[in-house]
Amino acid sequence: MKAEARYAGLFGVVKDAEIRGVVVQGIAASTDSSSGDAAGLVARTKGSTVTITECGSEVAVSGGANGGGILGKNASSSTVVTISACYNTGDISGKARAGGISGDNTGEVNISDCYNTGSITGGSYAGGGIRGYYGGFVGTVANCYNSGAVTGTNTGAIAPGANSRISNCFYLDSGTDGNSGAAAQTAQQMQELAISDAFEHVAGRNGGMPVLKWQKLAPVVKDPVLAQNVEFGLEQVHLTNSSAMEVEDGVGMLASSQLTWDAVDGAEGYVITLWRQTAELVEGEDYTQMVLARATAFSANGTETDYDCAAELAEQGEGVYYATVTAVVDGAYTEPSLEYVDEYVAGYQMPYDRMSTVTNVKWEGTVLHWDKKPYFTAEQIYTILLSIVEDDGSYRTLTPVEVSGNAGMADLGNTFAAGRRYAAQVIAHSDADILETMGLTDSRPSQAVIYDGSGTPEVPDDHDDTWVAITSAQQWIDLANVEDMPSDPADSRSDSQQKVEWSKKYYLANDLDFSQLSAAYQTKTKSIGNTTNRFNGVLDGNGYVIRGLTLSNYDSGLFWYVGASGYIYDLKVENANVLFSDNAAVLVHNNYGLMEQCAVVNTNITADTGAVLGGMVSRNYGTIRDSYVEGGTLTSNSTTSTGHAGFVGANEEGGLIERCWTSMSVSTQSDYAGGFVGLGYGGTIRNCFALGNVSGRGYSGGFVGRSVFQGNAYESCYAAGIVTVAGAEGNGFIGGNKPDSGFQYDQSEGVWNCYYNSENTGAHGYGAEPRTGMQMRLADFVRELGSGIWTRDDAVNGGLPYLTTVKAPETAKTADITVHVAVVTYDKETYTFDFDHKSVVDVTVESTGNTRVVDVMDAAQAQGKLTYSYSTTATFGRFIHTINGHAVNAPDGWMFTINDALSNVSASTASVKDGDRVLWFEGTTENQFQGPLWAELDGSTIQWETISTVAELQALAASKDPAVLAKNYKLARDLDLSGVTFSGIGSASAPFTGMFDGQGHTVSHVTVKGGDNAGFFNVTLGAVIKNLHLSDVNVTGGSRVGGLVGWARAELDRQDMAGSKAGLAGSCTVSGTVSGSRAVGGLVGLNEGLSDQETLFSVASAVDKCTAAVSVSGKEKVGGLVGENSGSITRSAAQGSVTAPDGVMVGGFAGDNSGSIYDSHAEGEVRGKSYTGGFVGISDGTVKNCYSLGSVTGTDYTAPGWCR
Repeated sequence: MKAEARYAGLFGVVKDAEIRGVVVQGIAASTDSSSGDAAGLVARTKGSTVTITECGSEVAVSGGANGGGILGKNASSSTVVTISACYNTGDISGKARAGGISGDNTGEVNISDCYNTGSITGGSYAGGGIRGYYGGFVGTVANCYNSGAVTGTNTGAIAPGANSRISNCFYLDSGTDGNSGAAAQTAQQMQELAISDAFEHVAGRNGGMPVLKWQKLAPVVKDPVLAQNVEFGLEQVHLTNSSAMEVEDGVGMLASSQLTWDAVDGAEGYVITLWRQTAELVEGEDYTQMVLARATAFSANGTETDYDCAAELAEQGEGVYYATVTAVVDGAYTEPSLEYVDEYVAGYQMPYDRMSTVTNVKWEGTVLHWDKKPYFTAEQIYTILLSIVEDDGSYRTLTPVEVSGNAGMADLGNTFAAGRRYAAQVIAHSDADILETMGLTDSRPSQAVIYDGSGTPEVPDDHDDTWVAITSAQQWIDLANVEDMPSDPADSRSDSQQKVEWSKKYYLANDLDFSQLSAAYQTKTKSIGNTTNRFNGVLDGNGYVIRGLTLSNYDSGLFWYVGASGYIYDLKVENANVLFSDNAAVLVHNNYGLMEQCAVVNTNITADTGAVLGGMVSRNYGTIRDSYVEGGTLTSNSTTSTGHAGFVGANEEGGLIERCWTSMSVSTQSDYAGGFVGLGYGGTIRNCFALGNVSGRGYSGGFVGRSVFQGNAYESCYAAGIVTVAGAEGNGFIGGNKPDSGFQYDQSEGVWNCYYNSENTGAHGYGAEPRTGMQMRLADFVRELGSGIWTRDDAVNGGLPYLTTVKAPETAKTADITVHVAVVTYDKETYTFDFDHKSVVDVTVESTGNTRVVDVMDAAQAQGKLTYSYSTTATFGRFIHTINGHAVNAPDGWMFTINDALSNVSASTASVKDGDRVLWFEGTTENQFQGPLWAELDGSTIQWETISTVAELQALAASKDPAVLAKNYKLARDLDLSGVTFSGIGSASAPFTGMFDGQGHTVSHVTVKGGDNAGFFNVTLGAVIKNLHLSDVNVTGGSRVGGLVGWARAELDRQDMAGSKAGLAGSCTVSGTVSGSRAVGGLVGLNEGLSDQETLFSVASAVDKCTAAVSVSGKEKVGGLVGENSGSITRSAAQGSVTAPDGVMVGGFAGDNSGSIYDSHAEGEVRGKSYTGGFVGISDGTVKNCYSLGSVTGTDYTAPGWCR
């Protein structure tokens, strides 16, 4: 077409017309440059409505005042023009206005689903890529794009100026002014643009940009122009030891998703095609073969020669991927054929051979879930990459966690702390089997998902039926001792019962008194939570108090581990006494959770070999707020451990403590003690104070013992206590670094607005400022610390500042109490307590209401009323070894009763009150570690019965009356039982329970023929037999047969140790012969001892200074002195032969020993079969300072000492 007229176009002027499906080419030039119009299709419209649909202009338009590709001008304000699905490729110019689709308008023009690629030159007024002017009843522009350049006085990529009537429009970002409602696109983005259903992309057409579907353009097919040296890169990754790849120090090199290639001359862009190779089962066979197929294609970044394919690979299925890169030339490209890729690419190119990224990774609480790989088993491994998300958004990497391949979840609560955010990614690891069968290596990390634990739990209010009430100390112990077993017995995979119970919500329904626990419960752990199953529930103290609490080495605090979801609120402990030998504290050992409004009051902590100790918490990884430790003492006798403090032993990396205080005094024999915190490992402490004095060996501070690592922050804190050290560096605020330490961090780092008592003469302030006691009591000091959080009152806290949100410190009320103390030793020659040399004193001490036995002992020693000293061993720790110069060595020991009740806790944890009677006695194996009553200190008269004749002895043996068998007998003379029938004294149903003192006399020619339990004494229970000699005995029987005693019974009272019973055979001798079947001994058949695992109570029948010169024979558990010993034997000897040719467990001294034997020996010949020893046949008990001299004969398991 060539149109030259005032209104130039295929149609000069149209009125109320509809035009569809017309494409025009050529030239349109208006002859009137001042008021003429030109367009490829319609120069001017009028009438009421004009519709133009599915038309195209490839016309060069010029010459008129207004020019447009489809429409020059809508000249009537009453005319509504609708243009849809049209395009223009010709260059357009106008003297006044020009537009790619429409030039000028007086009436409304609506344009949709159109595009322009021609250059637009606006005149003196305006120009636009789609329309040249908005005026009158303007209309809209929607779903359009322009890639042509627009120049002129007032231009826009879509239309001149900003206009809110433009929607979902796009333009090629080539310097053209943009429009609101239109988005700039790169050439590559244009080639991928999806505008509306009216458009499509056709290969080789329109430079790859969209065209209208009605155009029905055929693709331009060309030979592929392929880039060379296409390859995936390598990246360093975390590998497991089970990985099929080469591992060095846990890292290796695997394919990355970054693809590179050589540039192609003349390329307008590149298209990447991914080809997936998978292992498929051969039909009818039991093996697989690798099959290649096209996976997907996508455009690269313009003409750049690298591209990260991570997003595209993540959308694909499992497989090994090869890549081809095709250059786009003249807007077209052609992919290579599958056959070409199979022959020339697969097997030559280094592929992307990573497993697909683990999907659907999400948090449910602290449990991370993900979709399992369907082909993974327990043989494969997932790795979870964990990071802490810092406040500034940066990530700090933690130790990776490995999980079995058959898992699709992992509870990571044990690695978290409250108040922190964590990011997690999951990697699926390949192994040799997967690599061989599928050709796949480890996956790339999944997208990071964030766990946010920074929120604050809701403060407990009403306790509905989802809460569990704790009403007794016994219930607490039961909770602490829940077993680690499946919560559902029918499902072995169900959560542990510990996890279930320790995730519930609990509240105290009343005060708890731990002093009323039975012995069985006292020996159980009181600590809730452990490393595997932490306490992740809620504990609300509910305003109630725990009293009478004692903690020992079996405990780590009321909680051992509090997890990230754990919340301890309003829990208060008063007057506790604890003794530790490892990391521990009164409330929590390891806190990863949140603690608020908790208190420890008037509590004493003692540590013999303890490590990191704190008045409230040992190690804090979580958050503690608005809590306090009031009064009490922490005393450590260790010279090697560090980190002892009045509030927290160690504030770990990320730990937060705010608005807390302590007035506990700290005394230790080691370094790095602090009034508030012992060791700082990178946590934050703000708005806290310490009042207690600190005494240490060296390098100790009024507030902090030492900042071990960097990252600590101490903000608005003060220490008012006095620090004394035996060595160097006793500083008012921070103790500092020892010169020989491997960590020498700046102790001043992180100290801001902190203060200490200037009475401390330490050389270093380490960033804190000194203040006198008077200055600390001024209002100005409160303002320095921070008004609002801090306050003061002359009548409160001695005038020192205190916190507005926490109870203010109070000085404990004291009163004098008097405790009566007695000390009595034991005479092992007479087997009686030596009351003649007893010591009884009254000791008065100042008490805060929580006075311990050790406090009374210290006061007594200070007042010159007695002396005592400690000893420390690896086995027993620190214990009182000497009182008033009398040392007691193992297996014996000093023991005490309080008001005649044997204490089952140590002197450091047992408490006393005014008027109590503490009786220290020498506990020995001979007295079964049972002491006298206080009333017996003045001596007691024993009622004795005298035996002077054989008839009287026979009458005792014949008696079945318990009262007769419970009396105390003395032998007045030697007795000869030749020719006399003697049945033995006591029986299993009626044992002898009294005392029998032979007074050094001898009973000779004793013959006892019985069944089980046979001896001069058949059965004893709690009896004392001493100073008795038996000569020329002949005792025969079945089981439990001995020359002196057949069965020395013991009886254990699990409720009261004082109610237990066991006997003593002391300074006795036997000669003659003894024979039986099982548990046969020259002196005692079975010397019994009993123990209870729950209460840890034990009782043992004792043998001391006894000798058996007896020929002993039997079949099982046969010994020269005792056949079977589970009791205690000291200073004794076996001199006779032991014969058991077919016997098992045969020994010159004892056949079977599960008890203890000290300072004893065996001399006789021993003959046995299995487990035969010169001293003991078999032993899993204690044997010390013993020897054997006799020859030993046996077949199996035979040794000159003891066999096992």
